[in-house]
Amino acid sequence: MSRGSLVEYINFLKKRNLIWKLLFFGCFLLCILGFTGVLKNSDEPKNYIARISLDFPIYSSSESFKSFVSYLDSLSSNPSVKGIIVECNSPGGTINASEILYRKIKTVATNIPVLAQAKDLCASGAYMGVLGSTKISAYPSSIIGSIGVITKQPKYEDLMNKIGIKTETYTSAKFKGQPSPDNNNTPPEVKRYIKDLIRQSSKIFKDTVNSHRAVKNKTEAFSGKIFLGQKALKLGLVDSVSGDIAIDLQSIDPKLADFQILDINLDEEYPKFLLFDWIKHFKKQESYQNLQLLALFEV
Repeated sequence: MSRGSLVEYINFLKKRNLIWKLLFFGCFLLCILGFTGVLKNSDEPKNYIARISLDFPIYSSSESFKSFVSYLDSLSSNPSVKGIIVECNSPGGTINASEILYRKIKTVATNIPVLAQAKDLCASGAYMGVLGSTKISAYPSSIIGSIGVITKQPKYEDLMNKIGIKTETYTSAKFKGQPSPDNNNTPPEVKRYIKDLIRQSSKIFKDTVNSHRAVKNKTEAFSGKIFLGQKALKLGLVDSVSGDIAIDLQSIDPKLADFQILDINLDEEYPKFLLFDWIKHFKKQESYQNLQLLALFEV
C-alpha cells in the first residue's frame, strides 16, 4: 500500500470513528432528554387544567419545595394550561418558605386561575402558602387552620451533667448564641426577645390572612386551633366545602369545567438521581445551631 493510500485509509477510519461517536452521543442525549421529561407526551391535551400536589413539609432547602415552586412557574408560562389545582396535604413548615410559596402562588394567580383544594390537612404554613390562590376549597373533614408561630428548643444541661460534660461559651454580645441548649437558665431578656420575634412572625401570618380573607371571628380563627371544613367555612378561612372539583372550578369561571384535568407528578417531571441526592444531602448537613434558628420561624 502506498503512503498516500495509507493516509487516506487512516483518515477514513477517523471519520468513521467520529460518526459513531456522534451517533452514540445523539442517542445518549435523546435518552437523557426523554428521562428528564423534556420530551413531552404527545397525548398531552392542547388545553387543560394542571393538578399538582403540595404534600410535603414546607422548607426552602427541600428539593420537593424547590421543584414545586419551579414547576408553578413553568405551568404559568404554558399557554396550554388554563388553570391550576393545588391539592394541599401539608402540616406547614418555616414561615419564610411559606411566605415564598404564598408570593409565588399569588403571582401565578394573576395570570391564570388557581384553585387550592384542602385534602386531609392544610394547616399552618401550608394554609399561609395557599392564601394567594384564586379560591380555597375543602372537604367537610379537611383540617384547616393552626394560624400562628411556634418554636421549641430541647435542653441538655441535666443530661450533660449526668455524663460529666461541661461547656463554656464565649460570645461578642449577650444575645449571640441564645437561647442555648446546654443552659437551662435562659436569661429573661432573651426569653422576651424570642417571644417578640414570635409575635412579629405571627403578625406577618395574620396580616396575610386578613389581606385575603374576610375572617368573621378573629379571636377564634387566630387562636392557633385547627378546624374542620364546615367550621373553617363559617370563620371565612375557606370559600367552599363542596368537595367537588367541577363545582369549585365553575364558581371561578364556568369555562374551566370544560377542560380536562391533568395530574402532574413532580417525581416524574424532576427525577432524582438517588446517589447524587444522598451525597448532596450529606454535604449540606446543618449544624444544630442552624436547625435551632430554623425552628424559631416554624409555622
